[in-house]
Amino acid sequence: MLELSKSSNENSSDNLYQLELYPFNPQYCSQRGEIAEVVLAYPELKKLQINEDNQVIVKKQKIGSKLVLIIKVNVFQRDVLRDKNNGEKEVIAIDIKNEKGNSQIQEVFKIHYTSLENKAQIYHPEVEQELAQYYLTSTAEDNNIIEDNLEWRKLESINESLEVLDLEEPIDFLTLKLEELIYAQNNWSYVDIDYIDKKRALDLKILDLSNSTLTNEDLQGVEQFPNITTLIVGRNSITKLEFINNYKKLQHLTIIGKEVFNYICSYQPLTLLSQFKELREITLIDNNLSDLKFVKQANLQHLNKLILDDNQITDLQPLSQLTALEYLSVANNKIQSIDCLKKLSNLKNLILRNNQIGNIKSYWRQFNKLIELDLKNNKITDLRPFTVMKSLKKLNISSNPIQTIIPLQGLFLSLEELWWYNINLMINISKKPEKLLPIQQLETVTVNAQGKEIARNQFSVFVREIVIAGSIKLSLVPIPKGEYMMGEGYGQKLVKVEEFWMSQYQITQEQWDAVANLEKIGTELDGSPSNWKGKKLPVEKVTWSEAQEFCRRLSKKTGEQFRLPTKEEWEYACRAGTTTPFYFGETITSELANFNGRETHANEPQGAYRERTTDVGIFPPNAFGLYDMHGNVNEWCNDNFDGDKDRKVIRGGYCQAAPSSCRSAARSSYISYQSSYSIGFRVVIVPPKTLQ
Repeated sequence: MLELSKSSNENSSDNLYQLELYPFNPQYCSQRGEIAEVVLAYPELKKLQINEDNQVIVKKQKIGSKLVLIIKVNVFQRDVLRDKNNGEKEVIAIDIKNEKGNSQIQEVFKIHYTSLENKAQIYHPEVEQELAQYYLTSTAEDNNIIEDNLEWRKLESINESLEVLDLEEPIDFLTLKLEELIYAQNNWSYVDIDYIDKKRALDLKILDLSNSTLTNEDLQGVEQFPNITTLIVGRNSITKLEFINNYKKLQHLTIIGKEVFNYICSYQPLTLLSQFKELREITLIDNNLSDLKFVKQANLQHLNKLILDDNQITDLQPLSQLTALEYLSVANNKIQSIDCLKKLSNLKNLILRNNQIGNIKSYWRQFNKLIELDLKNNKITDLRPFTVMKSLKKLNISSNPIQTIIPLQGLFLSLEELWWYNINLMINISKKPEKLLPIQQLETVTVNAQGKEIARNQFSVFVREIVIAGSIKLSLVPIPKGEYMMGEGYGQKLVKVEEFWMSQYQITQEQWDAVANLEKIGTELDGSPSNWKGKKLPVEKVTWSEAQEFCRRLSKKTGEQFRLPTKEEWEYACRAGTTTPFYFGETITSELANFNGRETHANEPQGAYRERTTDVGIFPPNAFGLYDMHGNVNEWCNDNFDGDKDRKVIRGGYCQAAPSSCRSAARSSYISYQSSYSIGFRVVIVPPKTLQ
């Protein structure tokens, strides 16, 4: 019911007003706030029309001193509609304007309901009389209003204040300080929510009491949230946690920065954690905890996650029974051995950084689900136990006295992240250098369309070196498996690539000469075919067939299976995760590659035009550690060109090519039995061979 002021009523001729009614700021759901039916009950009785915009607009409506509307609104329960208001209310706006279009009354009504009985809440007792009169009148039938559709429940004890029923009663004895904390954590506003009722108390699942000024005295009423599943306590003055006993549905418990020892603060023995049958995660950080005997007494075999960082723990033996654990973190403790964890075969994440752990025994084969292992800053010297951990994706061995990295050689193709900072490798280089796997610290360069440098990124890469003859070696880097969009524009397609090794540089003239001197298999090889001469220059003027002979001879010499890369492998390796035209970014410059720098690709200035090849590896690499994938010489690929067996794919561009011919997606072809000063090659090994 609305009442117009006398002054407003007198100023309008014949008491005629424009009435507008519409949903106010609907929330995230097309049906939320949808007006189902509107009946004008006073000063006259009629059903009002709802337009296509879900609004009611009556231009000349006679209104006396008061107006009674019966509004039916679609209502959604919170389990259906999950918005910031939790589905707790629908909001309707009413605007009454005089004949000049000036608003006389603007109101926003919140139509509250409970989740159990949807009982209406009535603000003015006079409305009951109007409703009763409406349902008794015969005019309702004349206006085609179906009485059954307007459900009426006569509410008892209606008074001037808002009547609260059932779960809408406020919870008892909640302190203002705790109430304000809960409001802040849930982004509730006192404008929208006058108080925390019992229904909201039932719905509350997360309670964070950390980093607050709460004391024990402020916790009154906190036990009335029985459905709490996540409780966080820490870095405040709370010492008594008796209320935890009420949280039978507790799943996640976090206590930070308290002296727990064998007790939760000064009250709750950790052994009583056994009463929480749904408890799945426990975090006890910075609590001076030294004894884990409570684990056995508390019967925590169902735990999935346990974090015990920043304590004084020396012995993990009590954890051996927690076979359901998937995540275990005991960083920053005093642990010397982890042999007792060998039964925890379900572990996926194991964080052991900053302890005193020495060499690990060889039982790690059973950890076939482990994907993350952090051993930073321990006393690990022997990495051989890691060779069986085929599921491992993330490994941190930084700041350990590692003696050799050879054991990792069978793992790094499957590793996605590897940290090895501050390692002093105590290796005798004179022993079997071909077995070592050196680590190169490299840097990529990225430029914008103007050719200006916008980023440099440092990274590390393993490099495998294979001796061809004497001091002449072939360097290969691992290319991880993955997928990418091959090509450009409309013709792009998704391609999956398995891991392989690729020569880090284009095959040089000294490498070619060394292989040409090996025993012939099928084709004669000229030891010095190139147009421009130099040991470190890329070999060119070799046919596709001669490049295949090179692979065959090198395979026989080394026992590996060398071949030319496929066009898909080549582009995947060239892009190294980039989607730009070049792995350098939107363009290339003559400072980044050897091509015809007088021509431009984007908005970069003209550069140098060297007209001939340069030594391999003098320009920045891509993110896989590969050099000269753009320019210098084109590279033979293993594939026929568009089905023509006499023509083979070449990629990469060369020293006299325009930048567009050097793009990652660019490809061309050449007759397989002819050679050119513009074409060289590099080789791959597929599948990768595990090193011993």
